[in-house]
Amino acid sequence: TLGGNIAATSGLDFSGNVTLAADIGLDDVGSAGVTFASSVDGNFRLSVKSGGLTEFLGDVGKSDPLASLATDAGGTTEFSGGSVTTSGDQTYGDAVNLAADTTINATAGNVTFSSTVDGGYNLTVQTPNLTTFDGAVGVGTRLTSLTTDAGGTTKIAGGAINTTGGQTYGDAVNLAADTTINATAGNVTFSSTVDGGYNLTVQTPNLTTFDGAVGVGTRLTSLTTDAGGTTKIAGGAINTTGGQTYGDAVNLAADTTIDATAGNVTFGSTLDSVANAPRRTLELQAGGAIRFSGAVGNSSEIASLTLARADSVSADSTLAIDGTGRELDGLRIGADVGNVTLNQPGSTIN
Repeated sequence: TLGGNIAATSGLDFSGNVTLAADIGLDDVGSAGVTFASSVDGNFRLSVKSGGLTEFLGDVGKSDPLASLATDAGGTTEFSGGSVTTSGDQTYGDAVNLAADTTINATAGNVTFSSTVDGGYNLTVQTPNLTTFDGAVGVGTRLTSLTTDAGGTTKIAGGAINTTGGQTYGDAVNLAADTTINATAGNVTFSSTVDGGYNLTVQTPNLTTFDGAVGVGTRLTSLTTDAGGTTKIAGGAINTTGGQTYGDAVNLAADTTIDATAGNVTFGSTLDSVANAPRRTLELQAGGAIRFSGAVGNSSEIASLTLARADSVSADSTLAIDGTGRELDGLRIGADVGNVTLNQPGSTIN
C-alpha cells in the first residue's frame, strides 16, 4: 500500500500488488527505471517521473480504477498487463511501448499519447472524451491493430499510424497534421466523421470505409487512397479544399456529394454502387478536372451522375447510369462544367 510520495536515485521496484491509499507521485531521480511487477489499484492519482523505463507488468485499475495516471516526458512506458483503467485522465508524456494486447480505458477523462506508440500488439482506446496521438504510431514497430470506441473524438497529430492489421475509429476523427494511415493487411474504418484542414492518405490493400461525412465540419486539404482494395463511401459527403484521388475501386453505399473546391477529382479505378443494394446518386464538384480512369457502374449501376462544376471531365471507360424507378435524370451537366470527353464508346445512360 502506498500512502505518500517516493523519490529514489536507484530506481523503484514494486514486486507485489500495489494499492494507492492517497495521490502518489513517484520520482525516479536517477532514471534507473520504475517497475510494477503486479497489479496497481486504488481510486487516487498516480504520477510517475522517470527518464528510464516505466514498466506495468500487471493490470492497472482493473479491480479499482485509478483516478488518473500520468507519466512525464523522457524515457519509455511499457505495458504488459493488458489493461489500464482510470476514472479520469491518462497522460503519457513519454514514448509508449506495447508488450501485450492493451486496452486503455478512461471512463470520464481524456487519453493523451504525447510521444510515439509502438509494439506488435492490439491497442484499444476507450473514452467518451478526447483521445490524442501527438506522436507517430507504429513507425518504430507496427501495431497489430488500433481501435477507438464510439463517442468522443480522436485527434491525430503525429503524422502516421501504421498497423499490420486493421484500424477502426469508432469516434469522430480530427486531423491536426498531414496524416498517413497505413494498414498493411487489414481494413481501415472511419465509423464517424473525419475533419481537419490537412492532407489525409489511406493505404490498405483491403477495405477503407467512410461511414460518416468527411470534411463537412472542417474541410480536409486533400484525400488520397492508394491502388488496390476498395473505398466504400457511406457518409454522404466528402469535402476538401484541394484534390481527391481514389487509387482503388470506389463503392457508393449512400447518395454522395464529392466537392474539391480548388483541386482535381480522380477515380483511378472503377466506380459503382454497392452490389445488391439500392443504386446511388453521385454529384461531383471540382475546381480543376474530373477524371474517371475505370468503368463507372459496370458492376453495379449508379442511379445518376451530376457533374456540377469542373474545368473539364474525361472518362477513359464506359458509364452505366440508370435512374429508372427513382425519377432521376441519368446524367446532369451543370453550366460550370468545361469540356466533357468520353474516350470509349458503349456507355448506357437512362
